Amino acid sequence: MRGLIPVLLLLFLAPNAARGGVPDSIRWSRPLGVETDRSAALVDASRRLIFDYRLEAAADTLDLLADRPDGRMAAEHGRLWMELLQAFITEADRHFRQFDAASDRLETTVDAHADRFGVSPWTRHVEAERRWMDAIIAGRRGKYLSAAWKARGARSRLADLEEDYPTFADPMMSLGLTRVAVARLPRTFRFVLRILGFRGDAEAGRRQVRRAAAESRTNRYPAHAADAVLDLVLRDRQEAALERLRELHRTAPESLIASYLLTFALIEERAVDEARPVLADARARMGTSGYERLGYLDYFHAYLLFVDGDFERAAVWFDRYLTQHAGSALRAQAMLYQGLALEITEGWPRARSVYRGVEAFRDFDTDRWAARWAEARSERPMTSADRVLLMARIAFDGARYLEAAERATSVIAMKEGNVMNDQRAEAAYRIARARHQLGQDSLALRHYANALELRGDERSKWAPYSLYYSARIHATRGDTAAARDRLEQAIDWPTPYDFSDGLEQMASAALNELDAGA
Repeated sequence: MRGLIPVLLLLFLAPNAARGGVPDSIRWSRPLGVETDRSAALVDASRRLIFDYRLEAAADTLDLLADRPDGRMAAEHGRLWMELLQAFITEADRHFRQFDAASDRLETTVDAHADRFGVSPWTRHVEAERRWMDAIIAGRRGKYLSAAWKARGARSRLADLEEDYPTFADPMMSLGLTRVAVARLPRTFRFVLRILGFRGDAEAGRRQVRRAAAESRTNRYPAHAADAVLDLVLRDRQEAALERLRELHRTAPESLIASYLLTFALIEERAVDEARPVLADARARMGTSGYERLGYLDYFHAYLLFVDGDFERAAVWFDRYLTQHAGSALRAQAMLYQGLALEITEGWPRARSVYRGVEAFRDFDTDRWAARWAEARSERPMTSADRVLLMARIAFDGARYLEAAERATSVIAMKEGNVMNDQRAEAAYRIARARHQLGQDSLALRHYANALELRGDERSKWAPYSLYYSARIHATRGDTAAARDRLEQAIDWPTPYDFSDGLEQMASAALNELDAGA
């Protein structure tokens, strides 16, 4: 995070300050409770290395920090960040265990630091952030009730810090992300959390994340990244999100995390030509000494080969990802895409064995969708219509929108007996999406309406997603009544369907935009 953490040259808060007894004018020059400039420099260096994903060098730096009289708490905090990243990225059991041990050590160290130097905003912040990280890892393990309770406790401590020290920006990232996460959960989960007295506020949370990105002493880098990713995944400020991630990549060119985030964002937005060199550079650096392995880069490599139509190599690289990454993240999708690539190159019998192994390894939209599609593919080989629709989807994901529209149109033109209703609905949706991306909004609206009328299978997304995207066109045209009507229909769609959680989040964000502009 070079260039993202300024050296603030004002007095550090007195370490034994009583709660609420410090003026708002006090700033925070030395981070994480350290007392000397040398220790502060080691904190900054270690955090740069952590977010570069050069963890061996980061560990050596943290060892130096831990040997200093004032550096033990800051060092253990850095070690917990290292274990958080490794557990979150690798999903390996040993890293989850190491995270638990690091969390326990940090809890003890915070108490010892407070005994020696006094309770300060930094000791309170480190303990609150420790609890917040515990909640993140509980969620990563799929222990969602435990994650909710841990997040609730962390949020209470963070909110107390916000009230007591209004100028203290470092806790704002974790507090803001907690508020956004709760507000963006599906309605069923939000209802349960509200019973527990745990409410979210997406806009307030995002303001807090942005404040941390601008003012925090230690969390500027992750807050910048989090702010951009929030804009991206909520689908309301994609261009702004991409530009911030590009800037993050420019200012931290040695960061493997920055390269990973930018590659992810570019692929999400189908900017595949820009993604390729970013990914190639990141994979080259991942192979050099000093960097940890970030397996998701192999998945992205396989996926771009798949989008390019290089199915033989894509199957090999999806297999490599599945072999080397022990966790559940992207596993269902990788197996599905591997199966599709094998069916195209080697035939259905070879692919069928892969399809049969796909399951929803996590309770996520993407996993449930991949498992459902793989189950369907395991029951029969692709028909001509299936194959053309797959190629239309691949063309769209590769930003070849005219090709996507033409391929999907050919499915609409097939004889009645050769095309099922769900395939026609998908074809109409894919034509609409392609025309929408080409700026042909009137034509897109016509095909969205066709997909809505056809609907397809009960679990297919074509109809509710057509409502959402047609709403976006109406909103752009200034017809807020039509946009609101379609968004509300999408949110209240009566049956479960693929990617329903994601659509509810996007549609809710779009409704908030309409309300803000009303």
